[in-house]
Amino acid sequence: MEDVRTVFAARRRFALPTLSWPRRIRWLVNCQSLADAGFGLGYAPVNRFDLREVSLTSVAQREGQLTVAVVEAGHRQSDVLTFVATPLTNDRLLALEEWRQLRTPMVLVLHGADAVLEGPTVVVTDLHRVDTRRTDSAPRHS
Repeated sequence: MEDVRTVFAARRRFALPTLSWPRRIRWLVNCQSLADAGFGLGYAPVNRFDLREVSLTSVAQREGQLTVAVVEAGHRQSDVLTFVATPLTNDRLLALEEWRQLRTPMVLVLHGADAVLEGPTVVVTDLHRVDTRRTDSAPRHS
């Protein structure tokens, strides 16, 4: 996860201050798409990770564990990705809850089963994906 932190530190140093938060996210995700297509935008470190624009659907902190659920922009609300991490301070937790209520876009950086979630002022590191797929044999209704 140290590589992810390095990417975010470099990105913050060279961030585009003229772009609003939602536009920065879209710019970053689109840069990844263009670099993957072979356009070589000089933003090579991003290519090692999967960047997604997401919004929070739930935030909970219980029994010494933070649980966050996100949905990717343009996906159904039922396509939720769930992650767990160590607890956050109250001010950071309140920021996440506010962004959940406002449906503030965030950047989710995936690297295997690990992830980092970045909002306008808070970065949550060391997230670990939880498999929430159904394990019973009951049919799903569309």
